Amino acid sequence: MPRGWSHTHHLSSLNFMISHIWNHLYSGEYISSDNGKYHLVMEPSGDLALYDSWLWIPSNRLWCSNSAGKGDGGPYTLELNMTPTADRSLYVTDKSGKVVWDIGVKKVPKLHYVYMQDDGRVTVSDLFQTEFFYTIESTAAPKEKCHGTFEETVLPYIRDA
Repeated sequence: MPRGWSHTHHLSSLNFMISHIWNHLYSGEYISSDNGKYHLVMEPSGDLALYDSWLWIPSNRLWCSNSAGKGDGGPYTLELNMTPTADRSLYVTDKSGKVVWDIGVKKVPKLHYVYMQDDGRVTVSDLFQTEFFYTIESTAAPKEKCHGTFEETVLPYIRDA
């Protein structure tokens, strides 16, 4: 059953009072950076994907978990484990609860969260962000590097032709 939605930039191992979506993302749900530019999406296909636009198409995808279609199929769920002794900390499960992707970090403190930053990085850290356990880096080029000058981008191809 779909749940009510509100904007948030993190998942938390605490309770729903801290994050409206608490410790998981269902298929089709997402967290966004406060500036609204970046989105970590739990796609219905099974991929966990990072986008730099509200238009979630392959050309705007910066990173993905490559877990699409794995396991027993959807719906898929991204879960932030709330048990510090568990085998996994952040992982994607299929419809039968089987893990199809995880970050590979086994031990994290009981109070931890996933945070979507304004620069596109997604971090798994302790509650106070003093220790980081995993980071998904945004590979987006800085704006000044997206498009060079005519001399930098076009002329080398003309000269080589």
